[in-house]
Amino acid sequence: MTVVKAEQGGSTGLPCDIDSYLDDEPIIIRWFRANSTAPFYIIEDSHTRGIWNANHDISIDFAGRAYFSALSSPATLKLSRLFPADAGSYSCVVKFHSGEVRVHNMSLIVGVSPSKPVLTDGDGSILAPNIGPYYAGHNLRLNCIVEKGFPVPSLLWKRNGQLISGQETKYKIMFQPRPEGAHSVLDVGRLTRDELKATFACETFNNILENPLFTSVTVDLILPPLSVEVEHAGNTYDAGAQAEFRCRVTGSRPFPVVTWILATRKLEAYFSHISDNDDGNTTVSTLLLTMSPVEDQQKLTCKVTNYQLPGSTWEDSIQLNILHPPVVSLHLRHGQSVEHISQGQDVALDCSVSSNPPASRVFWTLNDRVLNPTELDEVSSEDFEIVGKQMLLRNVSVSKHNGRYNCDVTNSLGSVRSNDLDLRVKYPPKCHSTVVKNYRYGTTKVPLAVRCQMDADPADNLSFTWIAYNATGSRDWRLLHPSEQQIINGSTSVLSYTPAFLNEEITIECWANNTVNSSSQEKQPCVFHIEPYGVPTPLEGCQVVNQAQSWFFLECDSSREDVDRSKEFYLLEVFNADTQELFVNITSDEPVFQVGDIPDATECIALVFAVNEKGRSEPSRVIVQAISPPSKLLTSGVGVSVTAITSLIVSLVLLVSVALS
Repeated sequence: MTVVKAEQGGSTGLPCDIDSYLDDEPIIIRWFRANSTAPFYIIEDSHTRGIWNANHDISIDFAGRAYFSALSSPATLKLSRLFPADAGSYSCVVKFHSGEVRVHNMSLIVGVSPSKPVLTDGDGSILAPNIGPYYAGHNLRLNCIVEKGFPVPSLLWKRNGQLISGQETKYKIMFQPRPEGAHSVLDVGRLTRDELKATFACETFNNILENPLFTSVTVDLILPPLSVEVEHAGNTYDAGAQAEFRCRVTGSRPFPVVTWILATRKLEAYFSHISDNDDGNTTVSTLLLTMSPVEDQQKLTCKVTNYQLPGSTWEDSIQLNILHPPVVSLHLRHGQSVEHISQGQDVALDCSVSSNPPASRVFWTLNDRVLNPTELDEVSSEDFEIVGKQMLLRNVSVSKHNGRYNCDVTNSLGSVRSNDLDLRVKYPPKCHSTVVKNYRYGTTKVPLAVRCQMDADPADNLSFTWIAYNATGSRDWRLLHPSEQQIINGSTSVLSYTPAFLNEEITIECWANNTVNSSSQEKQPCVFHIEPYGVPTPLEGCQVVNQAQSWFFLECDSSREDVDRSKEFYLLEVFNADTQELFVNITSDEPVFQVGDIPDATECIALVFAVNEKGRSEPSRVIVQAISPPSKLLTSGVGVSVTAITSLIVSLVLLVSVALS
């Protein structure tokens, strides 16, 4: 039986085979409905003009809605404006001129095709083809609504093309009553990674619709990474070499943000590659890093964040093992500063070493002098104590501890010297000279310039104190007024002192202070003795500065500061060293003498005196060595006498000596 499906209110055609294989033609065609003996449509060729010119007799139920077309192939009863009541069984009875009767039975189904399913969420909002992203754990419920359809449409749910039965343990299907159409609910439940990119489709059909209609949605999820892993080759790296590191992140949705961190410093990735997969995606971030000794044993971390999951991070890390020669830094310990090291302190030095492989030897040097030359790591003395990478300087002083310190460190990859640590020990002022200096005066009208020169560090802006003591031996003293002194520079003060009366004899001490806190025992004053002129002090620095066979040139130091030149002269006495015979007696205003007419090859003794009205000083004794006459071999046959040549040379030397003096 032929089944014909038609839409309510629409049109359709019921086929009827009227073709004859015997060149016969139909004479009458009758259409019957089920269980009806009266035809509702008759086509009769009563005038034998051919069935296509036959008369059509139509019942009132189909008037204006039915028409038989004999020219169609096959011939068809066309029905329009169909009603549900039009559904049922139909028969086409064809009688031919030859008497043959042919019956065709068929069934007409009249209904309403289902409308396209509409998918909504639990709130009734219509869903787009792509839904989400949802957080994992979100409860998802899908509504499938078909607005119309008759007979009542059937609804099916599919996941990725596979039918979901009502017996599924995870997914629940519920049908909701509806006046027209159909309504089904799919309870997906709590979403898991398994639902990522899953497509849920609602399919509808009935016996009117040829091909089912469906609507689908694809689920997107927000997912944390499944794994984070730093990939690298090798366990050690050479300093200066470049190494590649990859951070592989799988399963994150949406794609993650990858940050490289070395210790606390962020690094820029060389490039990143992202690929999608069923689990979310795979992101590979590649880092190119040049190995540096300072990064040895530091932690390299790949930190991953998902902007849809704020506050959550995932990471993996490795510890860098970088082989390098020692990296050495020398500094003071315990918060000490090289700018504030004072005499007498204990100073601790620390040789900080970063070495991979570990250091095998540490040498300490002061001004390039090795302080621990033995194989022992520990060296101890009254000035130094060395224990490995630490050194203690005891009771520091300028003479023993000032200078440039270094530590030299060795491992299997090389030896490295540290930075220079220049230690400059600060000390309180002490007098530049340890000798008591004498100043003499011959009048109370001319002040004495008493010069006080200090050694100190720091030496700038010293404050000076002058104290005068009586020469009687008592410790009576008086402080000299600061206005009586003049600071020439930071480390030298000149006191302009005028004796209070003739024959005043006092001792003056010059003290100084700088920024170094110290006791008076650590300071050393300059001491000066002030006294009136008496017998002159002995001359110093007397020597023969030029000499020939019969003469010599002698001078003494003329820079004495306690001399009143206007009241002093100088006396030279020359004796034969063997006979003690006085050769010459000369006086001079300056301690400079030229002596002639000395017998050849004679050794002399010269006594030099300073003389004033009080008497003469102790003599300064000078031995004048004898000069032998030239050999006769040198003089024989020579036209110019040796004496003349010698006189010329002596004259030239004398002129040069006088000019230099």
